[in-house]
Amino acid sequence: MSGIKSEDIKTLKRVFFIVAFVLTFIWLVVMGVLSLDAWSIHNNADGYQKKTFVVGYSYYSAGSKGSRTRRTTSVRVGRFGYRESAPRRHGSGPRWYAEGEVDGAEEKFSLKGALPRRPKSQEDLESMVSTGARLEVWYNPEQPKDLRVLDYEEDRFAHTYARAMLPTVAGFIPMVALCVTVVALKIRSRRQSPEVAENPGA
Repeated sequence: MSGIKSEDIKTLKRVFFIVAFVLTFIWLVVMGVLSLDAWSIHNNADGYQKKTFVVGYSYYSAGSKGSRTRRTTSVRVGRFGYRESAPRRHGSGPRWYAEGEVDGAEEKFSLKGALPRRPKSQEDLESMVSTGARLEVWYNPEQPKDLRVLDYEEDRFAHTYARAMLPTVAGFIPMVALCVTVVALKIRSRRQSPEVAENPGA
């Protein structure tokens, strides 16, 4: 450590705290979104009813890996029919979902909790969810678009409070840890400062 200058140490500390702050902020945003969704489901649990989701189209995208989303079939289901769409990419990880109908209303359904396994491609997804497939779901038309249709679990709403609290608590853990680290380093720095003042040539 004798070869490391005091200024270098200070610079490294600044870089560490900047990176830690940015990562903590991102984590808070992600957990905040998850928490808001979970609390919305918890507070509106009584409005969900068991319904049938009729698949019109299914979509798969590998995100940044380069796979492109595309329409799957020309078979018409209710008001759904074949629609040409330009392939599109997105910058996040893999995602898969379906568009279809619930009680005649056009809805979007994230399939991540409704499939027996994780699909690896569009063809793999279509082998599990074909056009016209009927899936049991929980449905609440009064919720925001992404929360109206939920995958069906018999006891899904039995632990909504715990599911809402988990991301809430998890979101604050890194922030608390960062604050504790800052305070600990400040205390250590103040304790060492008299020694530096007494030994300026050290």
